[in-house]
Amino acid sequence: MPPLKPRCPHDPDPENDFKSVQIEYQPASLLTNPNPLHVCGGGAAAVGSDIFYFGGFLGTHGNRNFQNTVAHLNPSTRTVSQVNIVGSSPTRKAFFGMCSYEKLNECYVFGGLGERPSETDRVQTPASYLEITRGRYVNNAVHVLVTGDYASTGSCTWREMLYTGDAPDPRYSSAFINRDNFAYVFGGVCNSSVEFGNDLHRLNLRSAEWSGALPVTGELPSARCRASLALSSTSLLVLCGGVGQIGTNLSSHNDIFIFHTELLCWYGVNTSHIQPPLEARFAHYSCQDLIGDVYIVGGRMSPNNNKQATTIVRVRTEPLSLQNLALQVYGGIATSEDVESLGHLIQRLARKIRMEPCSSCSPPHAWM
Repeated sequence: MPPLKPRCPHDPDPENDFKSVQIEYQPASLLTNPNPLHVCGGGAAAVGSDIFYFGGFLGTHGNRNFQNTVAHLNPSTRTVSQVNIVGSSPTRKAFFGMCSYEKLNECYVFGGLGERPSETDRVQTPASYLEITRGRYVNNAVHVLVTGDYASTGSCTWREMLYTGDAPDPRYSSAFINRDNFAYVFGGVCNSSVEFGNDLHRLNLRSAEWSGALPVTGELPSARCRASLALSSTSLLVLCGGVGQIGTNLSSHNDIFIFHTELLCWYGVNTSHIQPPLEARFAHYSCQDLIGDVYIVGGRMSPNNNKQATTIVRVRTEPLSLQNLALQVYGGIATSEDVESLGHLIQRLARKIRMEPCSSCSPPHAWM
């Protein structure tokens, strides 16, 4: 576990400031050329300007045809093409976690529900495969898609991560995200007994070592699956929605939590002021834009029907940072060049400015 950094007195107070995180709806628009693969339950991850899709299933709930192909999306041309594969692909599966680490030009696939590898292929793997229904297995395998040669050859290479440490139990429909060289796994449907989890695990992508369940504190999310997890700023993760069990019934969630990766602490976000109320949703997507805002898109509203969530939600935590304060003071929306030129000045000013909340701001999260 990496050592915790001492909290700077100029940082926001997570216990209080995260209660006033900005959340707002955004208008939605449709791609003119949607993905032609028509696959459900797959995953996607971006490496630079390249977006790679993997797996999923075709068919219906009772007759799923699991997939293990890889496709590439060019965002500029909005065209999709199948990727040539070198090495041994993961088994055909869906409902796994997928993220990327751009510095290494790699995508990572964790867990999922689908087929089991042959006995010959399983000799060297540290992963476990548990049968939950006939012919369907849940696993805790980690596979790495190396994408560095794609631009020149049109090919990517698969390899299985031979990890060490205390790995999560086999699971599917968990949330999976990377921050720097650490990947985080939250919840999901665990083991063969179909239990929901709210445990959080961390995988060191460089050393291939699992942390075991992290000793988290704070306002923990309830056990759930099919939630979304996105990175916001350098040390914050944003968890949204999902579906879990309340009493004897399945129910979807409309709550939002923030996890501080250095303090190992969960914070619930107050959404009571949002009108109309946030839609409950699961099996949705969330991602971060260039300035650190998290966008939450799509999903189903209830496990009891097929009604879809119709809104896009933006979660903004960055106004709490000193850097964004400086950009607000200087006025307008700054470019990346502005941010870079102000960086050294911000670091020097941080030691001289006494930060106090501005009572005249609404919501009161801006600083002067």
